Amino acid sequence: MMPVDDQQAPSQMTAGPLDDAAMPVTAAGQASWRGSSAWRVFRRPAAFLPVIFLAGIIVACFAAPLIAPYGPLTQNLTQINQGPSWQHLLGTDTLGRDVLSRLLYGGQASFIGVAEAMAVAVVLAVPIGLASGYLQGRTDTAISRVIDVLMAVPGIIILLMALSVFGNSLTPAMIALGVLSVPSLARVVRSAVSCTSPPRA
Repeated sequence: MMPVDDQQAPSQMTAGPLDDAAMPVTAAGQASWRGSSAWRVFRRPAAFLPVIFLAGIIVACFAAPLIAPYGPLTQNLTQINQGPSWQHLLGTDTLGRDVLSRLLYGGQASFIGVAEAMAVAVVLAVPIGLASGYLQGRTDTAISRVIDVLMAVPGIIILLMALSVFGNSLTPAMIALGVLSVPSLARVVRSAVSCTSPPRA
């Protein structure tokens, strides 16, 4: 057996306390990353196809003034109810309007309305869920009871009331939809906070 050099042995065999503490954290982080949904998506390139498809639709809708072949209200009564062709890729409707152009322009309002509803839901639900899960006790009980009452309200009735009051405007309807989504999202946030925060006396 060959002797071990006295100057090299301590550096090779002794590990510092910082290294020992960093190894479990690094291993835990890698295990958490590999067990996440993002890791599963990265391992399967086919999972990117729906994301790319949806992103393409969003870009096409907001670029409608540049790529749409016709205006959304342009009529041609000589070409009503036409099938797909080189002039009208998706055909025309009963007034001779290009279906593809109307879909692109209509998608703008749809995506903006969805963004409004999501923004309202996140802005209201996240603070409510954080307060309910972190404060616990009577605050959690009170917020939970209010959430139960709101979830018992039929959402379609509230949306119809908003449309009737504001004259078929999309923005008030999307805001009402965002408010109706608050209880379920607040419950998700509250559950996540309750699992991570210590119990309070």
